[in-house]
Amino acid sequence: MAVTPLLGGVAESASKLFTSDNAAETKHAPMCESQVAEDAIVVCGYSSVGKEIVNKLGQMHSEPDSTLPRIVAFDKQPSLIDQILTPLDNSAVLFGDGENPEVLKCHGVEKPRAIFIACEDEEQVLAATTRLRTVFVDTPIYTRSTSRREARELKAAGAIDVVVEHDELARSAPLFLVNGSTIASDEKIIVNGSK
Repeated sequence: MAVTPLLGGVAESASKLFTSDNAAETKHAPMCESQVAEDAIVVCGYSSVGKEIVNKLGQMHSEPDSTLPRIVAFDKQPSLIDQILTPLDNSAVLFGDGENPEVLKCHGVEKPRAIFIACEDEEQVLAATTRLRTVFVDTPIYTRSTSRREARELKAAGAIDVVVEHDELARSAPLFLVNGSTIASDEKIIVNGSK
């Protein structure tokens, strides 16, 4: 009985050493199955908007020498649980909560070049902006919104810029119509000129 406190002290000391050795090992070991570039561009959400953004970015930023994906999208679609999508050589789509900074870090994203939150739910976009801004203080965060009111809230939460879908539609549609009629007129001139 007299030895019990001594054994307790030894056990405590040994467990501290084991815990610190274990922590050192896990610090260097990858915590996730997949890795991406530490400065990857992150897209949160892989719905139709997220898919379009990943594809456009992948086409614009082709880096053949990179062994790790430089563009990564995170989504909680059940179909992604057991697979990694690679829409282009330099991009990956992974299962995970892109709103959670720890998920990004788990996959190797320590200093994202930029983050675009492509989720569709207004509250989810606001929550993601707030959570990601607290950890990635210097990273440009871009979002989408359906209204100017929502855009103001997102900017207050830390978004650098917000694409307001209703404004963008009102801005883009007339340009398509004007450019379309100009092209049609030009085609007419060419056709008439060739006769």
